Amino acid sequence: MENSNSVILSKGYGLKLISSTRTRTGLVCKTDKGIKELKKVFSDEKAVIFEDAVKRHLKQRGFRGVGLYEKTPDGTPFFNYEDTRYVLEEYIPCKGAELTDKKVMKKAVEALADIHNLTEDFVFDGEIRQGTDLTELYGKRKQELLRIIGRIKKGKTKTNCDRLILDKGEVFIARAQKALDMLCDAGYGDKSKCVICHNCYKGDNVRLDEEKEDIYVTGFSKCAFDMGTVDVAEFIRRFYKDTACSGYEAAKIIDIYSLKRAVSKDDIKMIYAMLLYPSKFFKLCNSYYNKRRSFISGAVEEKFARCCDVAEREELFLKTLCSVMRI
Repeated sequence: MENSNSVILSKGYGLKLISSTRTRTGLVCKTDKGIKELKKVFSDEKAVIFEDAVKRHLKQRGFRGVGLYEKTPDGTPFFNYEDTRYVLEEYIPCKGAELTDKKVMKKAVEALADIHNLTEDFVFDGEIRQGTDLTELYGKRKQELLRIIGRIKKGKTKTNCDRLILDKGEVFIARAQKALDMLCDAGYGDKSKCVICHNCYKGDNVRLDEEKEDIYVTGFSKCAFDMGTVDVAEFIRRFYKDTACSGYEAAKIIDIYSLKRAVSKDDIKMIYAMLLYPSKFFKLCNSYYNKRRSFISGAVEEKFARCCDVAEREELFLKTLCSVMRI
C-alpha cells in the first residue's frame, strides 16, 4: 500500500513521499514539499469539482477555515488511480470541536453564517447541485406512512414495530403535515434566497484548528445550493440529539446566527418546521417497511421505540422554542 501511495503522490502531484501516518480520515504524508493529507473520495468527478469550486470561492472571500484540494498537472482537483479517486490537501492539525463548550459552539454557528454569507454570490459554470426539495420529501414520506399503516391493518400478524406505528403513526403524520404547511406559508423554495448549504455541518466535519483555535470545516461532499435555514435546522437537530438542549438553547443558536446573517420571521418558521418534521422516524419507516423486509430484528424495534420516546421529549423542546421565538 505504501508503494501505491508513493505512486499516487508522484504521478498525480509530482511529490516524493518520505513517510506517512494513517489517520481515521486519510493518510498524513511527509513529502519533499511539506506535510499533506491524502484521502480517498467516493463522490463522482462532477461532485468533487463542484466541492472544490465552493471551497476555493470561500477561501478567496476570506474564509480561513477550509482546506483546498491540490490540482493535478491536468488541472483536476482529484487523481484517479486503480479505480479509486484521491484528493490531496495541506495537512492542518485539528481536534474535534466540543460543541458543549459555549464558546466553541458560538464559533461554529458564526462560521456557518459566514459560509452562507460568502456564498450568496457564488457562480459555477458546471453542473450545479441543488438541495432536496423538502416540501416534496415531506409529502412523499407522509403518503408512504399512510400506505404502511394501511398494509399493517390488513395483515394478520403484527410485530412490535407494527403495533408501535399503529399507535404513534397518526401523530407523526400530523407533524409532517404541519411542517409541510409551515414551509409553504413561509415561502420555502424561493431560489433568490439560496446559498451554499454544507448539508453535513456536524460531527468531525466541524473541527478546531489546534494552533489558532479557529473553526476548521471539512466534509463538503454533500454541499449544494439551498436555503441557509436547512443547515441551521440540522445543526440544532444534531445539537439537541447530542446534548438534549432546551428550546431556549436552540433559540440562542438562532440568535447567534442572526448576529452575522439576517434571519426573518419566515426563516424562523422554516427552521421550526424542519425541526418539527420527524425525520428519524420517517427514515426508519422508509428503510424497514418500503424495502419489503421479511424480518425486523430486535435492534430495529429498539430504534423505533427510542425514536418514539425522543419524539415525546421533543414536544416540550418544540413548544419552548415556539414560545421563545414567537412563532
